[in-house]
Amino acid sequence: MTQTLRVRLLDNFGKAFLPRRWRLSLRAHFLKAGILEVPYHLIGLGFHLTTLLTLALFLLGVLPAIVETRPPVIVVFLTSFLLWAIIQGVAILAVTVCAYIYLDLRIYRRTLEMEEVLDQYLGLVSENLKGGMALERALWDADRPEFGTLSSEIQLISKRVATGEDVAVAFRDLILRYDSPMMRRTFNLILEAMGGGGRITDLLDRIVANLKETKLLKQEMVATNTGYTIFISAISLAVAPMLFALSYQLLLIFGTFTAQVGTAIKSSNVNVPFGNLAAPLVSPKEFTTFARAAITTVSICSSMIVSMISRGDIKGGLKYLPIFLGIALVVFTVIVKVLSLLFSGLFSG
Repeated sequence: MTQTLRVRLLDNFGKAFLPRRWRLSLRAHFLKAGILEVPYHLIGLGFHLTTLLTLALFLLGVLPAIVETRPPVIVVFLTSFLLWAIIQGVAILAVTVCAYIYLDLRIYRRTLEMEEVLDQYLGLVSENLKGGMALERALWDADRPEFGTLSSEIQLISKRVATGEDVAVAFRDLILRYDSPMMRRTFNLILEAMGGGGRITDLLDRIVANLKETKLLKQEMVATNTGYTIFISAISLAVAPMLFALSYQLLLIFGTFTAQVGTAIKSSNVNVPFGNLAAPLVSPKEFTTFARAAITTVSICSSMIVSMISRGDIKGGLKYLPIFLGIALVVFTVIVKVLSLLFSGLFSG
């Protein structure tokens, strides 16, 4: 695809697809995720892909079902238009939600990375100030490549200050762009000290000490709550799938038992008190669907709870969700197979 064709089909269409009043907020959201330019070509590509998906679903399933009933042409047109809008709207909504979750997780990860090295950075700033540097020079010289995300943000702030922007304004923008109480409190204290003319080195030393103490407290909390994490993980990964597998096997046994007893009673023509035994109202296939849905729900809740216990934030649970869900479904399937082989061997013997 040539550059001109890409611009026409993807970039320009992506810009046209988004209202102008959304573009500034969207760019700010991408900046939080470390993406300097809004990928309008991906937005245009997403719209084209949802259109192709809608077309395939419409031609293969929706349109034949509408035509089969032989309605009037106007009804076919209106129904087709409405269903097309609904299907593509749902597809666009699904893609938008997935993209938002990805960006939100990326912002969350970048925030954690900055909080992790914030005490080291401020410690270097304090050393630079004690060495006689001015505050602006101390802030820039404390930057290190190993600081990762914080380093890129400091470099961006330094470029803005070099073009004439006030350092306080640049740091306030950094505070507003990330939802981090730790960074907000830290830089607000530094900015207030800059405005009040106080001794920033003493303030930085106290801030660094408090940040290190906060890290140690978090580590102690995680170590203290490890037992709860193991307990919740065991329930999600082993206990719940095992119980659902046993219930599935019990359903199969009860269904086989009632069928055999009912057949024997009918063939003997003998009236017995329990002669009206009926098969279970839930079929094994329906129970399997319910069990998998319940295991998925348990896995989602467990991953969120484990994240809250270990990291103090529910967003981190999305990282554990694929692991919890995958292992739990595999355990359920394996135990169902094992129990089926075991009980079939017992009854056949």
